[in-house]
Order: sequence, then C-alpha cells, then structure tokens
Amino acid sequence: MGPLKNYLLSTKNRVNEVLKWISRFISVTRRKLIEICHICKSAIRYWPYIRSFIVKYWLYCLTFVFVVLAVIIPFFAPTLENAAYIGDYLSGFAAALAFIWLIASFRIQSQELTLQRNELALQRQAIELQTKEIQSMGEYAALEQVANIVNGAVQKLAKSKSGVTQPEQLFEICVPSSDWATMLQSRNPQEVHKAYLNWGSKYGAATQFLASMTIAAKLYLRGSNNTSVDYTLSDDQFFYINKCWIEKIPHISEYFHSTYLVAEAVFMLGPGIKSLHLAGVTAVQQLFGRDVFDKKYVEELISYHRERGLKGPAIANLSQPPS
Repeated sequence: MGPLKNYLLSTKNRVNEVLKWISRFISVTRRKLIEICHICKSAIRYWPYIRSFIVKYWLYCLTFVFVVLAVIIPFFAPTLENAAYIGDYLSGFAAALAFIWLIASFRIQSQELTLQRNELALQRQAIELQTKEIQSMGEYAALEQVANIVNGAVQKLAKSKSGVTQPEQLFEICVPSSDWATMLQSRNPQEVHKAYLNWGSKYGAATQFLASMTIAAKLYLRGSNNTSVDYTLSDDQFFYINKCWIEKIPHISEYFHSTYLVAEAVFMLGPGIKSLHLAGVTAVQQLFGRDVFDKKYVEELISYHRERGLKGPAIANLSQPPS
C-alpha cells in the first residue's frame, strides 16, 4: 500500500507542476500578445511617417535589408556549410547590391536631367513674361535684365556637378573625347552607359548655359527693336547665325566666345550628337528594359539615322533591317 501511495503523490505533484507551467505559459503568452497589439497599434499610428521615410530613402532601406539578409542567411541555410559556398553566396549578394546601386545612379542622373529641363522651361516662361513687359522700354532698360540672366547662368554653372564649372571649360563638349569613342564604337552597354552619363552631364550644363545666353540675347535684341533676326530659331541656330549682333551685346560679350563654341558644336555636329544620344538610349534599354525612354523618342532617333544613311553607334546595330 505504501508504494502505491507514494506513486500517486508523485503523479499528483507532476500534474500540479504541469498545470503551473501551462498557467505560466498562458500568462506569458497573454502578456506578449498584449505587447504585440500595442506595437501594432503604434505601427498603424505612425505608418504614414514610416511609409514616407521608406519611399524617400528606399535605396538605403533596400540596401539595409540586403545586408541583414547577407549576415543572417549563412547561419540558417544548411547549404552554406563551408567557406566556398559562403563565398559564392556573398559574391552573388554583392552583384545584386551593385546592380541596385547602378539602377539608383541612373535614376538619380535621370532626375537631375529632368530637373534641369523643368528649370529651363520655367526660366523660359519667366523670361518671356519679362520680355513682354519691357519690349517697349528700349535696349537700356533691357540691360539690367540681361545682366541678371548672365550672372545667374554663370553662378549656376559654377555650382554644376558635371565637372564644367567655368564658361572657359565649355569647349570640352566640342572636342571629341574618349567618351565619344566609347559611345560610338563599343557594344558593351555598361561601358556606353557610363560614358553617356559622363558626357551627358557636361552636355546638359553647356546647353543650359547656351539657353540662358540665348534668352538674354533675344531679350536685348527685342528691347532694341531689332527686326532683322529670326526669333523662332533654336538656341544653337540663333546664337550661331546671329553672331554679328550678339557679340556686341554688353555682359554677353564677356562670355561670347565660349558660348559661341557650344552653339557652333551643337549646330554643326548635330548628327554626331544625335548618334551619341542614340548610343546612350540603346545602352539604357539593354540594361534596364525598353520602357525607360519614350518609344516615340527612340523611333525618331532611329528614323533620323536611317533616313540620312548614317551608320550610327555600334551598339544600336542599325545595319540590321528594322523589325
């Protein structure tokens, strides 16, 4: 009878311990669930701020996630047991991260070019409004506006991140460089894309400076009632053709030679510049897909080369018949 009693007491104690453990588990689980609910409520409350932060700094967030995964996965993935597998894994991770930053660099460059175009468009609108107001005021009244435009263009060029910060450096886009050779001869999309971004930033800064100088010249000539010029010409055509008038305009004359070189290059080397644009567009399409650029713009570049029998850049492969 004694052993049976001891067994029953032992069983009772074990049952009581299990019940106490279950009770503690339920209590702890309940507290954790309450904490999770509070966290979820806080996350919902601050979600708009979190979302705006992620959208604004998506690249850094994505990089952080990739880095965390790269650190954590080797400890859980059974296939990464030796150094060779881990090395292959990390090399693949680095390649993916490099591709993400490559896309990011292209998007940043595209945004900068878009901002430049938008800023130039707004500048044109503002100058056109000013032109209408002072058309009847004469050339002397226009000189102050010309000075403001010229000084603004010089200051903006000085802040440029393209490497061209002085008007005297604008001639760089007029001289064929290694970037030109790469864009026209290489079939490697990464090489062409890198050369296009380097050349395109300088070309954008130069043409923006030319546009500002052309706006100032038109403003002065209209203010002086000059009817001998065609104001509907493009920036490069207007500056190149009306050299005899523009080189005498105060403020502009100081930077006339540098600006004239840009206008002459854009005007005379038009087919070559279009070939450089076609090379850059083709490289971007091959790297990031065919929906990056407007289809009509790409077709216009290709038609321009085919209609004139131009060879075009090697990467575009215009020797093949159109599909």
